[in-house]
Amino acid sequence: MAAVIVLRPSPGNSNVDNPAAAGSTSSTTTTAGPVTDAGTVKAALPTALSSASENCRQSTFTTDGALVISCDIKKSNQLAESFSEYGNRFTASLDLKQAKKTLLGYGEYDYGNYTLVENDSRTAGVNISDGATGQVSGSYVNMETGLTIDVYSMTDSAAVTSFFKKTGLL
Repeated sequence: MAAVIVLRPSPGNSNVDNPAAAGSTSSTTTTAGPVTDAGTVKAALPTALSSASENCRQSTFTTDGALVISCDIKKSNQLAESFSEYGNRFTASLDLKQAKKTLLGYGEYDYGNYTLVENDSRTAGVNISDGATGQVSGSYVNMETGLTIDVYSMTDSAAVTSFFKKTGLL
């Protein structure tokens, strides 16, 4: 069973007049299992992130079999500002079941040096490392769409939050 998912900015979202910044996107996802098509994963990215991306390629598969794509952020794009000088890459996958398990797990368990920042409805959030291991990173999960996006080599934890707000995902 396929469903079309359209993300719309909430009434309190300051990006309400800018659909690209507000994360409008349409994608087809299935509840039958993880998505294994790179085009479908890329189509699920919000417009601001998709247009800032280049060199997207198949990376690996999740433990549930969802395809993970890896993309670079164009150095000329404002989203690149959130990355340290050594990074500009993110990975993305689509799996509704895994996304729900992951987000609920982030909220329920203490992951030590991580901070969870959620949207108002608590259906999406980003788990942000504090850099204690030498690298600031974040893992965004949306349990309504199944979208998971991981970013690495960020300048600091505020940059992770800023990155996901600029894309309209938070």
